[in-house]
Amino acid sequence: MKRLALVVTSLGLLASAQAARAAEGESSFTPQSFVMPIYSIRLALGFNVNVPLYTCTPGSGAVAAPIADAGDAGTFGDCMIDMADAQVLETLFSQPAAIPPGTYDRIVIGTCESNSAFVAKVKGSVDLEGTTYYTTSGTPVLSDNPADLGYASINYGGCGNEVMLPQPVTINAGDAITVSAFFTLQNLSWVLGNFSTGLGGCAEAPAGSFNVCSGLPVLVAYIGATAPTLESFYITEDVNDLEGAKAAGQVMILSSDGEPFSGFLRRVYSHDSLSTLVSYDVPLRDISKNSSEPGDAGVSLDASVPDAAASDAGVSASYDIYSIGDPAQDTSKYRVRFPRFELGDHTGTMLTTNGTSQFPYRAVRR
Repeated sequence: MKRLALVVTSLGLLASAQAARAAEGESSFTPQSFVMPIYSIRLALGFNVNVPLYTCTPGSGAVAAPIADAGDAGTFGDCMIDMADAQVLETLFSQPAAIPPGTYDRIVIGTCESNSAFVAKVKGSVDLEGTTYYTTSGTPVLSDNPADLGYASINYGGCGNEVMLPQPVTINAGDAITVSAFFTLQNLSWVLGNFSTGLGGCAEAPAGSFNVCSGLPVLVAYIGATAPTLESFYITEDVNDLEGAKAAGQVMILSSDGEPFSGFLRRVYSHDSLSTLVSYDVPLRDISKNSSEPGDAGVSLDASVPDAAASDAGVSASYDIYSIGDPAQDTSKYRVRFPRFELGDHTGTMLTTNGTSQFPYRAVRR
């Protein structure tokens, strides 16, 4: 058996976590608390091999209520985890797990108890055109009264979230290993207007009113122990948008010892965000450093699209960045790809829908 320690860490938020401006009804924000059910975490290979790393049994009292907000203690049941609470995360994943010898390539997180949907709780505030609004636990789901601050209930479909390991891990008898998993709540949630009740990923707000929606905190894995840095790059499809004010998404890069190893894609709602056909709601699959030779990592780009990448800061190293595709298990498919992404302000070409479409972009470091 192999002793495996799983370390789950919430990354510190960047100073510019919230959008600088917000149009009426549209704004990204960083929740101060995000409570979601976690019933199981398993080490897996494909669909058939699953080894429990963590299991929560409802009614067992195995998981303490979230403690990030003392006034909410006891209001959530077993298996509800506050992803903003470092103490809770440390308690949950403090014990090593015994793993049978074998090869594993992913971590699978179970979020449902017995059906194909679940509810998470979001608490936070957002500035909309100079007025601060607060999430509430009732209807409407937003209020300009600080005393109404509470958890909005967000509805989700589906029950699992896969975390691909940087490379498959082969376990031998007597080995010990640490798998570090990281996530960030930065710009995870947003406010929209004129949406009907019951929209997936949103609260049940009255039609035509402000509604609170949210993505899910995606974990990325690292084999070993590390304290990575997190950099965020707003992606605007207007290459002349030097400040990224029209950005509709962002690429978040995790680096260890100065070398990127994984990251996240996340949408952005701000005052001037452009409409986009790019899906920013899927995890990154891979980041690989390009060779110093010319070319776009073997990708042929349309001559009418500005070549990736024209650096604004003299950055020379570039990386080929893939997102997860459909289906997620097919490594040849991707929603979006940045063949030559630099760790600084730059322009380039992104590919979507498995390379069938190409769009110019500007990346602006935040």
